[in-house]
Parts: sequence; C-alpha cells; structure tokens
Amino acid sequence: NKKYIEPSKFPESIEDVRVVISPHYTFREIESEIEEADERVKNVSLLDVYENKKTFRITYLDRTKNLTNEELAKIREKVYKILQIKFKATIG
Repeated sequence: NKKYIEPSKFPESIEDVRVVISPHYTFREIESEIEEADERVKNVSLLDVYENKKTFRITYLDRTKNLTNEELAKIREKVYKILQIKFKATIG
C-alpha cells in the first residue's frame, strides 16, 4: 500500500562530503547516523571510495521553506560532529 508524497515546493540542497574513515564501518552504518543527525537530511549516497577515503552526497530538504546558508551550516556541523565522534573520521 504505497502512500503518495507530494513533491516539495522548495529546492533541495546537495553537498558532497569527503571523509577519511576506517574501512570497517559499513555504508549503512554511516548513512543511518547521518540521516538521524537532522530531520532535514533527506538522502545520503556513496559517490566514491578510494583507499580509506569515502565521498558522500548528502541531500538536505525542508518541506516548509528554503534552507538558508546559516541553517545548512548548522545541519552540516551536526553531520560533521557525528562523523568525527562516532566514526573517528577526518573531514576533507
């Protein structure tokens, strides 16, 4: 029983984040933690893996308004903290 979800009237913001992270963490573990960082994290995908570096594409969306640069910075900070604390990752 599929439920129709009306497309958002507001644009998504997309950001690619490269991290140095231990290879023993699975994509699902990392994806789940990033998505739980903030309700406005809509999607996380893995773009690239090179040695111990992973590049994630993170899509942000607020269905009630456009996200400002300040709001995006706060969400990004939450995501980075999770990556750094939970996964001992280095951003960049």
